[in-house]
Amino acid sequence: MLTPHFHPLHFFVRNFYPYLLLNAIFLLGASGTCLWQNCPHRSQMRQFISPAPPPVTVGYYPEYHHPLPENHFYCPKIRTLRQDIESNESLLCQLVQKHIPVKSHLEFRFSYAGYDSLNKRLILRYFAPNPAPGEIAGWQVQIIYRLPKLILERAFVWAVPLE
Repeated sequence: MLTPHFHPLHFFVRNFYPYLLLNAIFLLGASGTCLWQNCPHRSQMRQFISPAPPPVTVGYYPEYHHPLPENHFYCPKIRTLRQDIESNESLLCQLVQKHIPVKSHLEFRFSYAGYDSLNKRLILRYFAPNPAPGEIAGWQVQIIYRLPKLILERAFVWAVPLE
């Protein structure tokens, strides 16, 4: 009696190929979503130099928000957002200089991440001290993200007066 020829590739194709195909479709779909949604490999800050940039307002974020503690749920995501902002620090300078006349060089430092629970917004504040403070202590930029997907919504720039 003849035994059927068994080849390991037949076993693989019959048992695992459908799962691999589904995984490939899922991964391609996820990478396509990454292009349109909040992708960790795509800089949201670069939107400020796009043809249709997010709005930039002179002033400060008007809604109540409180600083987040170091161990908050959003801290890993805040680190990712900070990396994006800090790798594009020159854009912070451009935002301020486009809306407020500044002659000195600006060096921004991260101040805090705030949470507006009523409007579901995350606020990242950066501050550049004035090297020769007269009436102005420095300049701040608040970058506003819409939760839960952390989509860049707008920015506020402000010359912070000495108090």
